[in-house]
Amino acid sequence: MRVSNDQRIFRMSGSNEDQLPSNQIMGKDDFLKLLVTQLVYQDPLSPVDDQEFIAQTAQFSALEQMQNLNESFKSLMRIEGQINRALSLGFIGKQVRVQSGFFELKGDGPVELKYQVKGDPEKVTVKIFNDKGELIRTLEPRDISRGEHTVLWDGRNDKGERAESGSYRYEVTGVDKAGKEVSLTPTASGKVEGVSFKGEEVYLLVNGDLVPQSSLISIEG
Repeated sequence: MRVSNDQRIFRMSGSNEDQLPSNQIMGKDDFLKLLVTQLVYQDPLSPVDDQEFIAQTAQFSALEQMQNLNESFKSLMRIEGQINRALSLGFIGKQVRVQSGFFELKGDGPVELKYQVKGDPEKVTVKIFNDKGELIRTLEPRDISRGEHTVLWDGRNDKGERAESGSYRYEVTGVDKAGKEVSLTPTASGKVEGVSFKGEEVYLLVNGDLVPQSSLISIEG
């Protein structure tokens, strides 16, 4: 039985420890090592065919170019991340509007709770929670058309008692005539007090809450 050059390579080039695991992708160094080993252990009476050798060399060249392209792409992504981080520092001190339901209750005055309607709800409900996650007030605003809206909260709970100053959160939900949920987004305005980086994500500190930069809706000033 004739033994091919490729079979001879794996029989003569070393033990199983030298071979790649089945789940490991062959790199250009492994490919080059395999090619050299094939030339060293080729049968003098049946050398590697010229066309086969040219094809293998072309495969190596393509593999090297692909890996170089991959490294270039990774470098480009790193540079883009550094640019985004540098640009995000320019948000500090800016008045912005973001997708967020967090806000601060200060003093006795009413608080403007903003929300965005993207569907056609029959009913909209605004639920306000304290920093312990307890529901303290439920509002049903009348303005439920598409677009940006504001509902005023007088700072009191459902019992009519004055809520303490501190951090609060609100959720906005809506249902249409068929009883299906409608897309609603709570929005908040505030000054960017700082910037934080977690992995590749950039976070803005607004109203004491870290929100992803991707949740930024507009810069108001």
